[in-house]
Amino acid sequence: MPFKKGGTWVIRVPQRYANAVRKGTGTRDRRTAVQMEVMVQQLRRDEAWDLLEAVTGAEPRPGVRATGTLHLRVLFDAWRAQRLGELRDQLSDLDIEPLIPSWRDAVRAKVGPHSDTPEQYEHHVRTLITAGERFPRSALTYARIVAWLAGLRVADPTRRKYRAALSSFADYLMRCGLLEANPVRDVKPPKAGAPRQRHIDHPAVLRLVEAQAEPFRTLSALIHGTGMEISAALRVRRADIDPLRRTVHAHGTKTAARDRIAYVEAWAWPYVERHIATLTPAAPLFPGITRWRASDMHRDACKRLGEGFEDYRLHDARHTYAVRAIKAGASLEHVAEQLGHADTQMVVKVYGRYRPSADERREWERIAAAQDVARAQSAG
Repeated sequence: MPFKKGGTWVIRVPQRYANAVRKGTGTRDRRTAVQMEVMVQQLRRDEAWDLLEAVTGAEPRPGVRATGTLHLRVLFDAWRAQRLGELRDQLSDLDIEPLIPSWRDAVRAKVGPHSDTPEQYEHHVRTLITAGERFPRSALTYARIVAWLAGLRVADPTRRKYRAALSSFADYLMRCGLLEANPVRDVKPPKAGAPRQRHIDHPAVLRLVEAQAEPFRTLSALIHGTGMEISAALRVRRADIDPLRRTVHAHGTKTAARDRIAYVEAWAWPYVERHIATLTPAAPLFPGITRWRASDMHRDACKRLGEGFEDYRLHDARHTYAVRAIKAGASLEHVAEQLGHADTQMVVKVYGRYRPSADERREWERIAAAQDVARAQSAG
């Protein structure tokens, strides 16, 4: 018989391979609770174990994982309306939304604990599958995916990232035996687009850095002064910085080359030096700051500065660093190491046109020679 607990009624729901399980009815009305008791006993006599096991979350048979749970009140409403057939159809169409956290954890196990790829992937997929809302397996169709991608208010290169995230989730469902094929693979990827080369000159960099409050000021100086990606910069701890060599260990995860030692340019070092002065070795430089928060502060600063900073994204700091270094005569190998590239191929492809010409190099040599003469005369 029903019994009361915490103001609502509770009944015992039978299981096929174990003892009955106590389940809340969600009602304060004893008459309704008694009717629910009558329902579960009838379902037991009818051997409707699929429905009862959905309520208890029991294993359909020993050694087989349960497919999920069904609220007792939902079952009662369907039983009273004589719609158990419809309810069974709904239950057979698995809700894949609750599987997103386990997929995210599987991605993290693959890319490592320092990568923010799992969070980025989940963020992308959540634009299609809302947290806490049922998303049946049958809804993951070619047409639904195409419409979702087309409706995203992002550029094609970013749309490719959304597609890749959803494809990763679909692959996970396949490995779990919940999908026979990955429908995302049938959707043509958006165009990759030409490599982005938006950059600003050094005086503009200084203005942008100074336009931000701490710790975003130091963060901006760090990424502009090293070429680090924002995800790696946000993982830096005090112990990663060597003040004597003026270097920082960038824990990049995209490729093996992304885990590297980067040099901090002379102009950016004072910002970093001041910021780490009171930090303990294990302390993160930018605790609690996400890539999205950093991007918001960067955009706000660009908006305040106005002309010359239009469409200048946080990630463009890497381009600004590379262009400035190449123009200053830095070797392609050095720039590739700073950016975390395995070789110089990408550096040549994207930034090769910024290499100084022979005339520019001769002009630098002339200026340097004149300065040497001036210093010698001053010393004499």
